[in-house]
Amino acid sequence: MMKKLQLVFGILIVSLMSFQSMAQERSIDTLLEELKGLSNTPLSEAEVIRQNFNQSEAAILNDYIANQMATSQTGTNSGRLVSEYYVLNLRASANDFGTLDATPPFAGINTIFAPLSVSIFADDFDENGVLYALSFENDSGGTATRRELVTVDITDGTVTVVGDILADIAGATPTGLAFDFTTNTMYATAANVLYSVDVTAGTVTPIGTMSTATSIWLVIDNDGNAFVADISDDTFHSVDLTTGLSTLIGALGLDISFAQEATVDPDTNEIIMAAYTGGGTGGIHSVDKTTGLATLIGDTTPLNAEFGMFSAAGVPILSVDTFNSTDFSLYPNPASRGTVFIETATQGAKQVTVFDILGKTVISATIEGSELNISSLQEGVYMVQVTQNNATATKKLIVK
Repeated sequence: MMKKLQLVFGILIVSLMSFQSMAQERSIDTLLEELKGLSNTPLSEAEVIRQNFNQSEAAILNDYIANQMATSQTGTNSGRLVSEYYVLNLRASANDFGTLDATPPFAGINTIFAPLSVSIFADDFDENGVLYALSFENDSGGTATRRELVTVDITDGTVTVVGDILADIAGATPTGLAFDFTTNTMYATAANVLYSVDVTAGTVTPIGTMSTATSIWLVIDNDGNAFVADISDDTFHSVDLTTGLSTLIGALGLDISFAQEATVDPDTNEIIMAAYTGGGTGGIHSVDKTTGLATLIGDTTPLNAEFGMFSAAGVPILSVDTFNSTDFSLYPNPASRGTVFIETATQGAKQVTVFDILGKTVISATIEGSELNISSLQEGVYMVQVTQNNATATKKLIVK
């Protein structure tokens, strides 16, 4: 009889504990509401979930986010020329690095390597086609343990550390990295501070403090104009690269959440934002530089994508006004492999540099006349930069 009573009593205790556990389990709506309250942060959504929810709650949230359906928005392609973006998907457990076709609908990431060896929240290409990025890592308590300037090989995903910047940015979360093609200078942001970046030494130097609460990405257009988005109030700002002073332009018209990235189309000079809006939803948007308003290009919700890296490769067509340059003629264009002719209004030597679509120099020559030998070039699209008498202009060349 005693053994039976003990057994019944034990069953009652287990049942009571199970009931209490079920009563304490929070609904998905409650969890999503709490997650939304934590979304104005430069951290990735996965990192926020890891730091703020228990294992069971994290599993519920991650399962919900992974199974989101595509939104009904269709977007627009507006004739953009860039063919692909280099991306890192922070949402995916594989930390998937690859390319995303620039034309919607966005069917999936073309994986180059997974998992990438580090988490990254900002990246950009330099004038030589090298992809630089800022790494991020916190311990389980949220303490910063890794902040580095790195390069990422776009052929195989190899990450190479250039320099440790943890102390330089006081452990802040890196949010932006952008290259100014008009001065060949890299810049970075962390929290609300603008930095210049020495890509050779792997160091950053503070320039000034922006008026934004938390800048979430940094871009610099083909004319050397810098812009940031503030995730705290979803606004768009211009930034003075000499002082760090920021000026409000307008609202994005979009509730961005957690880690974000953006880039500039080197052909159209258009700002393209990879927006993540939380809960597994997001999309690629263009951003109007005069109003700040974001316009949907295509939905990325089916990809379960939150991009920590998002960059268009290529050397931009630099504006004539920026350099006070004289124009030049380039013909034949399209050209067969052999010779093209470059003519300017001024006699004398011309420095000619030809870049491929990744920004790598494939020809560098000084010519006295007008002929340039392009027999070494494969079929494709190139940028031809001509400098003469301290004036520079750039044109696109197609080789067939």
